[in-house]
Amino acid sequence: MAPHMNLVARYINDVIDKLQFAKEYREQVLNTLDPFQVIVDLGMDAILLDNAPPGKFCHRQLVAEWLEETLGIKVPECKESTWLWP
Repeated sequence: MAPHMNLVARYINDVIDKLQFAKEYREQVLNTLDPFQVIVDLGMDAILLDNAPPGKFCHRQLVAEWLEETLGIKVPECKESTWLWP
């Protein structure tokens, strides 16, 4: 479910904002997936990870919102970061 690198690059380089990133990510990635199959493949106890710190905008948040909107599954945000490396 990773965003296309071109999309990430455009966001990092301030070519597009968060809203445009979210719109394109949904169109390019999430709208091509079956949310029920995603849950079957991942399992109900799966943990969504991203390299962004808790609370910072990332595609993990968009996936969590998508799962809540489509399936009613609440994906909690980890409030504390536990990094295994510096």
